Amino acid sequence: MTTAWQRLCPHAVWRDAPIAAIERELETAENVALLRRLEVEEAYPAPLLARLDELGVARCFADPSCATPHHVGALAEVLARASGSLAITVAVNALALLPAYVAARPDQLEYVLCRVRDGARAAILLTELRHGSDLLRTETRGEPGRIDEAGVFVRCGLEDATHVRICGEKHLINGGSEHSLLFVLARTGGAESGSCSDGDHASLFLIERGPSVDTLPKWRTLAASGADISGARFRDTVVPIENAIGRLGDGIAVIHKTLAISRGGVSALAAGTAAAARRLATAHAYERELYGASIAKLGAITEHLARAHALELACAALSVKQAAVVNGLGPGASYHAAAAKWACCALAEEAVTEGRRVLGARALLREHPYERLVRDVLLYGVFDGTSHVVLEQLHWRLAQLAARDAPAADEGEETFTRMSELYRAPPRSFAVVARLGARPWVPSPETYLRALAMRSSVDWLDALADLAGALLKATRGCRESGRWDRDQALRHVAGEQLASIEVLIALAELGEASVRSTLGLSPLEGSPDELSLHRDSVTYARTLLGARIVAGLRWMTHAAAETVIVARELDPIEHALTHDLASARTALHERFERAGANALTPVTEEHK
Repeated sequence: MTTAWQRLCPHAVWRDAPIAAIERELETAENVALLRRLEVEEAYPAPLLARLDELGVARCFADPSCATPHHVGALAEVLARASGSLAITVAVNALALLPAYVAARPDQLEYVLCRVRDGARAAILLTELRHGSDLLRTETRGEPGRIDEAGVFVRCGLEDATHVRICGEKHLINGGSEHSLLFVLARTGGAESGSCSDGDHASLFLIERGPSVDTLPKWRTLAASGADISGARFRDTVVPIENAIGRLGDGIAVIHKTLAISRGGVSALAAGTAAAARRLATAHAYERELYGASIAKLGAITEHLARAHALELACAALSVKQAAVVNGLGPGASYHAAAAKWACCALAEEAVTEGRRVLGARALLREHPYERLVRDVLLYGVFDGTSHVVLEQLHWRLAQLAARDAPAADEGEETFTRMSELYRAPPRSFAVVARLGARPWVPSPETYLRALAMRSSVDWLDALADLAGALLKATRGCRESGRWDRDQALRHVAGEQLASIEVLIALAELGEASVRSTLGLSPLEGSPDELSLHRDSVTYARTLLGARIVAGLRWMTHAAAETVIVARELDPIEHALTHDLASARTALHERFERAGANALTPVTEEHK
């Protein structure tokens, strides 16, 4: 039985080599038990990494046919279902290699990819303990110089330099001890400390681990406890100046482009974790007996299962969508990537919580496989940019949308045409995607939803368009009153509502049969029973999230002491989005109560 991410994806990339083989390998009883033991021991997953190397995992990072946003997303979803430690250890290669795809010279990129194909793993070294994600305050320095006749490094002006001497420490690095291809951000101009802006430049360098690179101790982490989260100290590490990735001084710009692409990829890790939570919780519900019957007979348990299915589906929908937009726009997909980063991580946390309530105390036992989901899911909201950082980007985009003039009559149709093209476009290599010069694309959700509503038979799209319009109206009111600029928490809540609307748009595009057909996508695959479960879960996800967005808008109005939106405007929207909540819940509850173990995805004894 496929997961929601696999079912929704317009391209069946999870069936390609090596992803299909990796999925089968990780689901064997032997490897499930091995991963469980490594997790309990907080041990680096070296045996599994070696096996993935044998299966060709490097192709997903260095082979143009597999190093695509879709393939990397499918791989991340598979890995996260098996182990958070393994998932981030492997997936960090995609992040770390992106700067090379974005800005490396052709000879540099070919060298890096050859090393990856030969088994080298990459890490990106940005953060320092004193400044965390404030990269403009990087203290690691790259001093320009040359090698004299005696082979000694001598400092000189940048214009005469042939080499750079790197000095400093990086901490909280994924792969900081074990990975050998190091992409290091260092200050190469300006003052010794302070901001790298206004003439003080930072550059990104490729450094091969060697004798002058000290390994710093591993940090013990709650999430992904077996991963190599450590650091590196550079003791006068001398590298050719041509090892710079991009031009000297462009390091921050390269990182910005990298993050515009990479942030959305975290959503696939979240989707895989949500899928694992749903599977384990469902299995437990049918295996656990209470008062002579399965606990799935209890209404509270079936409600948790219904929510877990709906949350996984919603998470997967936006994750798949961002992969399609990144595939077509590269760094121009920064808005959709940010929406997916925040929303999918939040949805996965909820899905894990629903499953935890099904398992009760067992979910907290170190010997039980569910406990690692409780820990792992906490990582994704801070990985590759915290939720607060991402919400800053989202509310900024929302303010831009609110400040726009009235949309052109054909804007919605143009967005529809573009989304259809993005979804149907074949997967493209990061070598192409990362160099795309598309401007950030922030389409109006309201006008796009109007166009979708006119083209499909889905009756709730107009209501969602009204809700998007209400969010823009509330934002304009808050900006005009000055509350927007004064209240960061309010702005963050507004950003959350925007991301949640994007979740429902993706759910309609990929989960509603008539909208998929309108966009030119293939029908969903599955047995009649699976497709029936899918339809009920789509309905429940839409009602669940729709009601939350309405509640969020009401909170914004009250918190801002604004009257730009009143209850009577939101009431009909809420009704249109949630009128069939009762029927969807009833259908799901009855399904889980009667389905029995035969309706479940088979699980091994170790999963139990």
